[in-house]
Amino acid sequence: MNNSNKKIPSISEDRLDNNIELDLTLSSTGNKQINDFLKGRELTQPFTTRIPKDLYTQFRKIAFDRNIKMNQIVVQLIKDYVHNKTE
Repeated sequence: MNNSNKKIPSISEDRLDNNIELDLTLSSTGNKQINDFLKGRELTQPFTTRIPKDLYTQFRKIAFDRNIKMNQIVVQLIKDYVHNKTE
């Protein structure tokens, strides 16, 4: 098959504008932080931890059963812990 006969599909200008806006919003951590700030969202910091696999499995199931994100549970637990330690 001869690749020189294939045409590159064109993108309409209105779709191109939407893609550019999306790329700017998601292109880097800095832009995400700026976007979050402008929308009034709290800035976040990634946090990695290691827990036993069976504990993780139980935690994941509980979060799923309650339809709550695991991250939301962890953040709330940390907030509670910090609040109790500052009293």
